[in-house]
Amino acid sequence: MLSRTFSRLPLLVLLALLCACSKPAADNNTADGEEISPYQNLVFQLDAAVAEEAQFNRWDTTQYVRFEPAVRGKFKWTGERELTFSPLEPFRPTTAFTATLQPQYLPPSQQKSPPALDRTRFHTPYLQLREAQTYWGQSRRAAGTAEARTTLRFNYLVQPSQVQTLLRVSQDGQPVAFELTSTEADSTVSVTLTQSLRPGNPLQLEIAPGLRAVGSNQPTQKPLTAQAAVPSQETLLVREATGALVEGEPVITVLTSQPVVASEVERLLTVQPMATYSVEALESGFKLKGNFDVDKTYQLGLGTGIRGALGGQLEEAFSQSISFVDERPSLAFAHGDKAMYLNALGARNLGLRVSEVEKVKVSIAKVYANNIQHLLRSGRQYGYPDYNEESGDVTETQDENGEYVDRSYNYYDTESFGNVLTERTYTVAGLPKQGGLRLLNLSLKDLEFSGPLKGLYVVRVQDTERQWLQVSKLVAVSDIGLIVKQGLKGRTLVFANSIRSAEPLGAFRCAL
Repeated sequence: MLSRTFSRLPLLVLLALLCACSKPAADNNTADGEEISPYQNLVFQLDAAVAEEAQFNRWDTTQYVRFEPAVRGKFKWTGERELTFSPLEPFRPTTAFTATLQPQYLPPSQQKSPPALDRTRFHTPYLQLREAQTYWGQSRRAAGTAEARTTLRFNYLVQPSQVQTLLRVSQDGQPVAFELTSTEADSTVSVTLTQSLRPGNPLQLEIAPGLRAVGSNQPTQKPLTAQAAVPSQETLLVREATGALVEGEPVITVLTSQPVVASEVERLLTVQPMATYSVEALESGFKLKGNFDVDKTYQLGLGTGIRGALGGQLEEAFSQSISFVDERPSLAFAHGDKAMYLNALGARNLGLRVSEVEKVKVSIAKVYANNIQHLLRSGRQYGYPDYNEESGDVTETQDENGEYVDRSYNYYDTESFGNVLTERTYTVAGLPKQGGLRLLNLSLKDLEFSGPLKGLYVVRVQDTERQWLQVSKLVAVSDIGLIVKQGLKGRTLVFANSIRSAEPLGAFRCAL
């Protein structure tokens, strides 16, 4: 028995080596440490006790750990040896970070010999080409004909101009001519194939090394490859069906292998449980917009016989469950990024779509009349504002003493143009619910509506445990609606009506 066991050892060793060698190559470097999600908190364990109980569970802007490249965020001691960091914005894509404990912020007795961190290197996922899908669309070059198109899906935003120079497309070993139709940075890039293809034979797509994700200065080191099947025009196929929140509204998107007509879809479309919705045709597919409940799962069905605009027919019935629940926690206003106009005499409720968030901090800032134009001109702040796309440099956010500066309002610049009126923390489960929304009420007292200084409001809602998860909305509160008409000789006529009653207002003041 013993000899049999030993006789198997060389074979086991050989199998182990083969398994190790057969792992797929990745654009990876183990020296960069463990992989983290761009959307997460970091928990550091120290090998010695540092914090006292009085410091526990309080978010602090003291920069206990220094990151390279710099990362804005807050720290919280969750134990005497455990420190949690929450970034104010997602970690930069395709980026390797180092973490160094700052001894000057530790108790004096530990500054000369500080404890060690359990995590000193980590990186966000490297840029990947997740998949490619090919479909048929109406030709933009020759009316009445079809052309093949391919969508490339990445795990980050990329610049189409970079993809254009690095992409190569082939079929059966022969190059295929193409042009990019996408112009803005996106995680999905659209490609139009400008020569005939052979249905049934897959396309090979390869992106040469050198592509960068938006917000990162790290180019890919190896080619990104994908394969895409070329469907027949004679058959209508459903490529995918998904549910998502688009500008805060639930939308079901169905992508097909060729364009469809909305009236043709409505004839053989079923949605259970029942909901009121409209069907809108897309370039290759359709979307449903309606009163879907984001907390429910819907069963979407398409019957056989639906015909595509290019003659293809759906030969097999399609059915799929659709959910609007994101894998990660989310916050969104019901009307997305659009500014909100609330009647001062109405309920003044803002609808929130909340998923996997227990508590939120709500801040209301007032932008006074003399600063409104400045705020609107400056617009909203997105992305990674301290990152130089051309040079790849990261500008750290510090004051003259080298201290970290908290820039919590990274959507609207209320620090320069307004004052924070109130800050409150709410339990999400305690907010009134209407359909799939949580209702946030704005009281006139909190808005200082009766005060002498008028203005607009910026309402910010932030997850108390995830600093980067926040949304902001511009809100105007009034009962006056204006209709402005400009005459031929440059004269301007302004009509003012009550929004609540629609009656004309006889006495009001309008300032430009």
